[in-house]
Amino acid sequence: MSGCHVKPEQIFNLIFGYNDRWAHDLSGVVSGDGAYSASVGLVDDTEIYVAQFVYIRNRSGQRGDSFIRFHDGTDMYYAALAVTPTRYTPLIWNGSVPMKYGDQVYVKQDSCLNNDVMEAGVWGYKMKLTQ
Repeated sequence: MSGCHVKPEQIFNLIFGYNDRWAHDLSGVVSGDGAYSASVGLVDDTEIYVAQFVYIRNRSGQRGDSFIRFHDGTDMYYAALAVTPTRYTPLIWNGSVPMKYGDQVYVKQDSCLNNDVMEAGVWGYKMKLTQ
């Protein structure tokens, strides 16, 4: 039998190679009353990030709505929303979103009080772009 026998995943690996785990802490303490928001830095131009897990929770109390959003450099897309989650209840998004140069992940909690303690983070992996 002649010809090239290449599995689809082998072709994929010629273009992208696993580079590293991606973990980004978005936690913080709210300064003053109002919304808490945080975002990851822009995706590096030599890699593609794949978001697999994003969460946010308020450890201090029940507050306003929670949001998880993806920004593709032009538009903002809502991935998850919780209307006034209870204290310690996280808003969680699971999935697989490839992110290119300039893309970001945002988390937000409305109606926070001064010194609320927020926990938030993004996990996934990075793929090195090869030519």
